[in-house]
Amino acid sequence: MSGSPSSSSGDQLPKKHFQVGRVLAAVFGIAVVGGVIFGMVEYINGMPATLVPASGRVTWDGQPVTIGAVMTQHVDDPFQSAIGAFDEEGRFELMTNGQPGAALGTHKVIVASYGPGMGTSPLVPQEYLKAESSPLSITISSDPQKNVFELEVIGEAPKSPQRGGGAGPPGGSPGGGNQGGGN
Repeated sequence: MSGSPSSSSGDQLPKKHFQVGRVLAAVFGIAVVGGVIFGMVEYINGMPATLVPASGRVTWDGQPVTIGAVMTQHVDDPFQSAIGAFDEEGRFELMTNGQPGAALGTHKVIVASYGPGMGTSPLVPQEYLKAESSPLSITISSDPQKNVFELEVIGEAPKSPQRGGGAGPPGGSPGGGNQGGGN
């Protein structure tokens, strides 16, 4: 009888190790497949977006906005953005991460125009300063000729506590364009 229990426990020991081995093999297989899938998703997400040339002009009351820049935020991917500084005619060319162009799709447009110096007041109506509130949007097409935009800022300049309010478009006000103050 003493031989019988030892032989049955000897039979159970290999079965137990075999089951643990199967579980470990399954867990390892799932981890490898999951890692491959995760790696593919990360690779695809890390691929640079297709950039297409895009440019335009921003005006306010018919005058070019010449101070600041246009910034865009893709509506489907908030991390996809572009920027373009204004020239003396209110024109801009969009750049993404230092490369010319913007990603395909619809973008909300921000008109970032502030007076000179740190902590100055905005020179355009408040709603144009944030993607959530800006009424402007553009759709970047794969055809660069369709990516030339004329954008119009509408509304009153925010009142500046130290300067007594804005008089019109930055850099191009029919009334002088000085935004008050000055020496």
